[in-house]
Amino acid sequence: VAQQLPLYELADSKSGRQAAGTAAAAAGAQQGAESEQEAELVVQGTVALTAGCCLAPTGMYTPALDSRFLQASTEQEAVVMARHLGVVAPSAARVYRDVLLPQLASLPEGVRDAAMLRMLRCLPDLQQQDRTFTQLLAQTPFVPNGLGQLHTPGQLYDPRVPELVAL
Repeated sequence: VAQQLPLYELADSKSGRQAAGTAAAAAGAQQGAESEQEAELVVQGTVALTAGCCLAPTGMYTPALDSRFLQASTEQEAVVMARHLGVVAPSAARVYRDVLLPQLASLPEGVRDAAMLRMLRCLPDLQQQDRTFTQLLAQTPFVPNGLGQLHTPGQLYDPRVPELVAL
C-alpha cells in the first residue's frame, strides 16, 4: 500500500520547488495563494513507487536526473526505502555511466555544465567506485567548446600550447 501512494519525492523536483518558493516570496504573493502553490508543487514533485525507481546518489546534481530517481529527505529514509520498499540505490559512477553521460547532449546547457562540474569535483570518489571511470571519460564527449559543442577532453587539448601543458 505504501508503494502506491504518491509520497516519494523526485530527485529533480526539490530544486524546482525551492526556486518556485523563492520566486513567490520575492513577488510578495499572498499567504493563501502561496500555500496552494506549494501544495500543488509537492504533489507534482512526488510519485508512487514503480518498477525502475531508484534513489539518487548522494552528491549528484539532481536537476540532471530523470523521473526514475527519487530523493530521500534523510539518510534514515534512504535506508528504509532501500531495505523495506526495495528501492535500488545505485552508485554515482553507475548513474553517470548509464544515465547522465549518454544523455548529455540532450540536457540544457546550464544543467549539463553544472552536472559535469559536480562530476569532475567528485572524480576521485567516482574512480574508487568504478576503476574504469576515467577511461570512459577519456572517450566521452563532455567538454563544451566555444560554440557549445561537446568534445572528448583529448580533442580540445593541444600539447603544443604551453598554457595547456601547464594546466
